[in-house]
Amino acid sequence: MDDTAHEVRNLSPPTVADDRRIQSEVARALHATGRFAAGGVDIHAANGLVRLQGRVRSYFHKQVAQAAATAVLGECQLVNEIEVDRPGPRLQ
Repeated sequence: MDDTAHEVRNLSPPTVADDRRIQSEVARALHATGRFAAGGVDIHAANGLVRLQGRVRSYFHKQVAQAAATAVLGECQLVNEIEVDRPGPRLQ
Protein backbone atom coordinates (compact mmCIF):
# COMPACT_ATOMS: atom_id res chain seq x y z
CA MET A 1 0.00 0.00 0.00
CA ASP A 2 1.25 3.47 -0.86
CA ASP A 3 1.78 5.65 2.25
CA THR A 4 2.22 8.86 0.25
CA ALA A 5 0.24 11.69 1.82
CA HIS A 6 -2.14 13.48 -0.51
CA GLU A 7 -3.39 16.97 0.10
CA VAL A 8 -7.17 17.16 0.08
CA ARG A 9 -8.56 20.63 -0.47
CA ASN A 10 -12.08 21.47 0.49
CA LEU A 11 -13.12 24.05 -2.10
CA SER A 12 -16.35 25.26 -0.62
CA PRO A 13 -18.12 28.15 -2.34
CA PRO A 14 -16.89 31.61 -1.28
CA THR A 15 -18.96 33.34 1.36
CA VAL A 16 -19.87 37.01 1.63
CA ALA A 17 -17.07 37.36 4.20
CA ASP A 18 -14.63 35.80 1.70
CA ASP A 19 -15.78 38.27 -0.96
CA ARG A 20 -15.24 41.21 1.42
CA ARG A 21 -11.79 39.95 2.37
CA ILE A 22 -10.80 39.49 -1.28
CA GLN A 23 -12.14 42.93 -2.16
CA SER A 24 -10.15 44.47 0.68
CA GLU A 25 -6.95 42.64 -0.30
CA VAL A 26 -7.27 43.75 -3.93
CA ALA A 27 -7.90 47.35 -2.80
CA ARG A 28 -4.74 47.25 -0.65
CA ALA A 29 -2.74 45.81 -3.56
CA LEU A 30 -3.94 48.58 -5.90
CA HIS A 31 -3.17 51.25 -3.31
CA ALA A 32 0.31 49.78 -2.75
CA THR A 33 1.21 50.41 -6.40
CA GLY A 34 0.98 54.15 -5.73
CA ARG A 35 -0.68 54.67 -9.12
CA PHE A 36 -4.37 54.89 -8.25
CA ALA A 37 -6.25 57.69 -6.55
CA ALA A 38 -8.90 56.67 -4.07
CA GLY A 39 -12.03 55.72 -5.94
CA GLY A 40 -10.35 55.53 -9.37
CA VAL A 41 -10.95 51.80 -9.71
CA ASP A 42 -14.01 50.01 -8.33
CA ILE A 43 -13.56 46.46 -7.08
CA HIS A 44 -16.51 44.06 -6.94
CA ALA A 45 -16.17 40.52 -5.58
CA ALA A 46 -18.91 37.91 -5.65
CA ASN A 47 -18.75 34.12 -5.55
CA GLY A 48 -15.05 33.93 -6.36
CA LEU A 49 -15.23 36.38 -9.27
CA VAL A 50 -13.50 39.76 -8.97
CA ARG A 51 -14.47 42.54 -11.36
CA LEU A 52 -12.38 45.70 -11.79
CA GLN A 53 -14.23 48.73 -13.17
CA GLY A 54 -13.50 52.41 -13.56
CA ARG A 55 -11.39 54.71 -15.71
CA VAL A 56 -7.63 55.14 -15.86
CA ARG A 57 -5.25 57.37 -17.85
CA SER A 58 -3.45 54.69 -19.85
CA TYR A 59 -3.31 51.03 -20.83
CA PHE A 60 -0.25 50.79 -18.60
CA HIS A 61 -2.39 51.70 -15.56
CA LYS A 62 -5.01 49.15 -16.61
CA GLN A 63 -2.31 46.46 -16.75
CA VAL A 64 -0.83 47.53 -13.40
CA ALA A 65 -4.29 47.18 -11.80
CA GLN A 66 -4.74 43.75 -13.33
CA ALA A 67 -1.30 42.55 -12.22
CA ALA A 68 -1.82 43.84 -8.65
CA ALA A 69 -5.21 42.15 -8.39
CA THR A 70 -3.98 38.88 -9.89
CA ALA A 71 -1.15 38.73 -7.36
CA VAL A 72 -3.59 38.40 -4.45
CA LEU A 73 -6.47 36.45 -5.97
CA GLY A 74 -5.40 32.83 -5.68
CA GLU A 75 -8.31 30.66 -6.85
CA CYS A 76 -10.54 33.58 -7.85
CA GLN A 77 -11.21 34.70 -11.39
CA LEU A 78 -10.61 38.26 -12.56
CA VAL A 79 -12.57 40.32 -15.07
CA ASN A 80 -10.85 43.59 -15.97
CA GLU A 81 -13.47 46.04 -17.26
CA ILE A 82 -11.37 49.14 -16.61
CA GLU A 83 -11.69 51.70 -19.39
CA VAL A 84 -8.83 53.85 -20.61
CA ASP A 85 -9.46 57.57 -21.06
CA ARG A 86 -8.82 58.80 -24.54
CA PRO A 87 -6.22 61.54 -24.57
CA GLY A 88 -7.42 65.03 -25.39
CA PRO A 89 -6.16 66.98 -28.37
CA ARG A 90 -2.50 67.91 -28.20
CA LEU A 91 -1.56 71.55 -28.12
CA GLN A 92 1.23 72.45 -30.48
